Amino acid sequence: MKCFVLLVLLCIFCINTNADDRFDVRKNLKHYGFGFCLQKSYGYVDETGQMPTLPYHLHVFQQGSMKFSVMAGLKNEEQVAKIIQSYVSQFMSSPQRKATTKQGFRVLVQDCMQLYDSKEYHDEVERIVKKYCKDCK
Repeated sequence: MKCFVLLVLLCIFCINTNADDRFDVRKNLKHYGFGFCLQKSYGYVDETGQMPTLPYHLHVFQQGSMKFSVMAGLKNEEQVAKIIQSYVSQFMSSPQRKATTKQGFRVLVQDCMQLYDSKEYHDEVERIVKKYCKDCK
């Protein structure tokens, strides 16, 4: 039932969005990194050895973002994924990120939003697009 609801929501989303917007490689790569950041923040596996629902949905969001980028002409999907994952991992392990706490708890979503909005991340995505997507607008 959940899969059916997700499928319907995905169809509605695709119908209501501009087709060109879905194939904006820069935006989709930024989404991919944002999804990876959230997934890294929450972890892949819970105590019981199962993938929690939230990280699973983030994984689907993340993979969908990469697939839209590939459909728009991005080459070397695996290499691009490694570069973005490495960049996000470095960002999350920087000393400034450890300071983002509220009442003793890390504010993980805030860290990921800062990554998404940062000029450095935008510049890295631009560099990746120029290198791996010659035909992209």
